[in-house]
Amino acid sequence: MVRIVAEGATEQELAAIAAAYEELWPNPSEARKVPEPPTEWRFSGRWWHGSDPGPDAR
Repeated sequence: MVRIVAEGATEQELAAIAAAYEELWPNPSEARKVPEPPTEWRFSGRWWHGSDPGPDAR
């Protein structure tokens, strides 16, 4: 929990500051999440595909 101090601010101003803080500051638990690895198959390229003749031709 964060304590916000703004001397001279009204209750409405403090509420607006707190709402802006909550909206703009990242949630710590969200920032620590590791993204899921992709599940779809992706072609990474092979020696038999394309112009490279491959290791046997060298």
